[in-house]
Amino acid sequence: MRGKIIGAGIISGNDDNRYSFNKEDIKNSDTLNLENLINLEVDFMIEGDKAVDIYVNKSMTNPFKVISNDSIESIRMKYFIGMGAGMLAPIPFIGWILDIVGTILQFFALISLQKISNSRTLLRNFIIASVISIISSIVMLISGIGTILANGGMEELSFIIFIAVAINIIGIIFWYKYYSELKDITGQNLYKTAFWFYAIGFLTLIFGIGFIFIIIANILEVIAWYKIKEIKKVN
Repeated sequence: MRGKIIGAGIISGNDDNRYSFNKEDIKNSDTLNLENLINLEVDFMIEGDKAVDIYVNKSMTNPFKVISNDSIESIRMKYFIGMGAGMLAPIPFIGWILDIVGTILQFFALISLQKISNSRTLLRNFIIASVISIISSIVMLISGIGTILANGGMEELSFIIFIAVAINIIGIIFWYKYYSELKDITGQNLYKTAFWFYAIGFLTLIFGIGFIFIIIANILEVIAWYKIKEIKKVN
């Protein structure tokens, strides 16, 4: 019988029946955790209402197939690869390409997460928050360069900082909504903790200490993505 794993310990067969199973009955998935098998296709034998002698479709366990589906493993892999590519952005010549690829992969991870959770706002809040953050950075950079070239004084610089912080605060509101929903969908409270470190970091960048908080936030977010075990439906 062929089918698909639709939940922890549940297979939906091609005969439209559902069968329970144990991790020990999966013969070729030593590298996969049970919670990561959701949405993967399998072959199995039937004993009553249970699935036994289960084999995960080999093509679904290679990295390219995993990235293309909506399993928890796929979502996590897309995020981690995207984050890793983004960290290579400073590399000359190809860094910007890797950054774009990383952003696209993280975007697809969120699309999968939104699809499974039935959320209507997760991706929207992420996009709005990201755009506002980019605008804030551009305002700070262009205005700062303009002030320096024009030999502007402290008043002009203070005004620029005020505008950038004001835009950042608007962005923080949407980041709060995004991380709050991530926490609710995955049950990982570390997303909320990571948000507060991000917020403090961005607001204290001008004092030279914000990078410390942002680094801590990145670490907490990585742990949160790694610990995802389930994706809850949005009511």
